[in-house]
Amino acid sequence: MAMSGRLGAMLVSSGLITDDQLKKALSTQKTEGGRLGSILVKLGFVQEDKLMTFLSKQYGVPYVDLNKFQINPAVIKHIPSDVAQKYRIMPINRSGATITIAMVDPSNIFAIDDIKFMTGYNVEAVVATEGAIVETIKKYYGGAKTIVAQRPGSAPSVAGREDKKMTLDARDYSMEGLKEDEDDTLDTGGVVEVEDFDNLVHGAVEDLEVVEEQQDTVSSEVEAPIIKLVNGILLRAATMGVSDIHIEPYEKSFRVRYRLDGSLHTVMGLPLKIKNAVISRVKIMSSLDIAERRLPQDGRIKLKMGGKKTMDFRVSVLPTLFGEKVVMRLLDKSNLQLDMTKLGFGTDQITLLKEALDRPYGMVLVTGPTG
Repeated sequence: MAMSGRLGAMLVSSGLITDDQLKKALSTQKTEGGRLGSILVKLGFVQEDKLMTFLSKQYGVPYVDLNKFQINPAVIKHIPSDVAQKYRIMPINRSGATITIAMVDPSNIFAIDDIKFMTGYNVEAVVATEGAIVETIKKYYGGAKTIVAQRPGSAPSVAGREDKKMTLDARDYSMEGLKEDEDDTLDTGGVVEVEDFDNLVHGAVEDLEVVEEQQDTVSSEVEAPIIKLVNGILLRAATMGVSDIHIEPYEKSFRVRYRLDGSLHTVMGLPLKIKNAVISRVKIMSSLDIAERRLPQDGRIKLKMGGKKTMDFRVSVLPTLFGEKVVMRLLDKSNLQLDMTKLGFGTDQITLLKEALDRPYGMVLVTGPTG
């Protein structure tokens, strides 16, 4: 309300509205919610073009009429739809290291900082009407689901084609085609064979059931292929006896690593453009806030894997320079009671260990890498 009060006071002092009109608008805002500027326009107290001209001068940023502005669909991929809806913003252009964002409130430093952190670009703000931004979000992000996970080298899908569903097979997750566009300097040795993963996803993923799951309100970013991909990653880790899963974004690459017997192994390279979709899916499964990208979050995934076997995944999401990193610790409750003979020791070592445990003094040190 403090921001609304300052804006209202400025509008009154400039002569655009009266004190009585401001009081009525603030009362309406208190009961119905919404932004003060939009309420003033709705009540007929000020014309929208005059309000935008005033805000443009106050904030020192240009006013853009989105109804007349041609937006390049390729720029949309830099801002996820949930963030655009949360902050009432719309990416409209990118030039070099600067991205231009249309905003209802260009003074929202939290939104600007979030966009800077998320994209790595400098942000140039322009002001636009809330109605125009909402309609533009519907128009462009309605077809943005086809942009999220395109193959490298393919042309961006035309925004607004909502009838064309995104289709991803396991071949889309291979490293093929990334070499020219993205010089991947990471060790990709041991990347899972595409055919094997395809069979894993389509053959066994039906046995997985998420016991507790947040409702998916961002369908443009998370679709069936992404769900199958994430489920496949979890299933493969569980069947291999992995202790941890690392999903890591870098400047020019996006990889999945498993911790097995204490050592990390790169098992999969993914197209960078599906990074947000994969992270969002993990957050949904963990009942985390998918719109929060600046703060660490912790959650849990509980999966039933066929029969009665249940796996728990402790999930940690941490912001990094190139996006959010996910680390999952696997907990198999069926293996909590371990037999000493199944720890990998030889017969002589088991005998020595039992003798040490039977002594009423001293200690047994358990050391080694995590996992």
